[in-house]
Amino acid sequence: MHERSWVIVVLVLLTLVVCAYSGEPGDWRCEVNAFLSYVMFNADAAERGGIAETGYAAGGEFGIGYGERLIIKTGLGLVQAEDNDSFTETVTYLYDYGDEVWEEESEVQGLSAFLEVDYRHRFPRPQVYAGLGLGTLFIDLTRKIPNCRDSPTEEVDVDGGLYGVVFAGYRWPGIKLEAAYTHVLGDDGVQSMATLSLGHVFRPLRRQSRRK
Repeated sequence: MHERSWVIVVLVLLTLVVCAYSGEPGDWRCEVNAFLSYVMFNADAAERGGIAETGYAAGGEFGIGYGERLIIKTGLGLVQAEDNDSFTETVTYLYDYGDEVWEEESEVQGLSAFLEVDYRHRFPRPQVYAGLGLGTLFIDLTRKIPNCRDSPTEEVDVDGGLYGVVFAGYRWPGIKLEAAYTHVLGDDGVQSMATLSLGHVFRPLRRQSRRK
């Protein structure tokens, strides 16, 4: 783990401790989101890794929040970028009726993961909110022939890092739609992302009133 990433890990742990000792069970909220991101890579990093300066990511995330303002999120995504240094391999497809031989080009794909702490502000119209956050992004990209077990694999030298994010969203009962812009510090890989997410919000624990 990058040294700067420990800053986010420590911040998340401290936030959880503070919330656990200061809140009631009914103050906690959870959310499950699906997201789609337009990813922009640093020009030098993209050239070094042999990829285009833009790509896409899609995945899911889980968040747990305290009250209406604070939320901690973590998620996983699939990332794809255009391969500018592609190679070709002869691939044999095995079918019941016989074999087929094709020339296939490599693709750059991989996984991303993140950990993030957000602060939200709800406007006078309570369905609308906006906020900012701080997080750390991990990314692992490889160049290979897709769906081929014996394909040569090359690691793509592109990293994530610490990032800041601003976002705005709209909430219906139990559902939220959110748009976010993320800027990654440093020039080792991912530079920024524009993200659209759709999610479900629920309370894991509710206060129960007792009748006397």
